[in-house]
Amino acid sequence: MEKKQTLVSVSVLVLAVAIAAVFITKLTGGSKLPGVSRHAYYYDLNTGELFIDDAALIPPIDAPSGVLKGTERDKAGVRAYVFTCGEDSEADRYIAWLETYTPEAQRLLTQTKPDKSTHPLGGPAGGGPTPLVAQVNPDAPDKLTWTPSLSPMGVKLIHSGITPCPNGSTPKPCFPK
Repeated sequence: MEKKQTLVSVSVLVLAVAIAAVFITKLTGGSKLPGVSRHAYYYDLNTGELFIDDAALIPPIDAPSGVLKGTERDKAGVRAYVFTCGEDSEADRYIAWLETYTPEAQRLLTQTKPDKSTHPLGGPAGGGPTPLVAQVNPDAPDKLTWTPSLSPMGVKLIHSGITPCPNGSTPKPCFPK
């Protein structure tokens, strides 16, 4: 009988600690989960360089180089999905694809309570705006062709960015430290 009471007491204590941890996490703005970064890689369209910023941002975002060249106020930072076939070092990383949203999609995603009926690709039952994706061509980094990620071309583009490594292994995603 005493063992049963001890087991129940320990179980209640563990449950209470778990619930407290959830509330503390919510109150403090979240904690880093194992294997999850609160930061992401972004690509500066003006310089062709990666930079790090908050993973919760919806691109395009402000880039270190300033306003997008050739515009008066467009933002030059887009999300970069970075992978490696080796170590997670600058020399071994590659950009599999870039991601951004149209101004209208970005506005809808940043609304407190999005109206699904107004999403350009979401519709009444749908999931919301679809990001646009592009691949960087090392020979012409300033010439990007953006396509919807869920289009046949977008799916092909994403798939081609994560093809098997030369040794046959699967590329590993890289996250900022």
